[in-house]
Amino acid sequence: MEQRAQVSFEYLITVTFALLLVLAASVIALQVVTVSNVAQQQILESRDSTISSLLEN
Repeated sequence: MEQRAQVSFEYLITVTFALLLVLAASVIALQVVTVSNVAQQQILESRDSTISSLLEN
């Protein structure tokens, strides 16, 4: 019985580690998407102002 409890505990630790890894990867992916969206918005604003200034001259 002791061996089965040990194996069960090891599986529990493995599953917990896997869940933490998935959570960390999800948080990183969300941050990357957020940074990407902000950068895209800034690029679009910069592009629009550049086009406007070129058309004025």
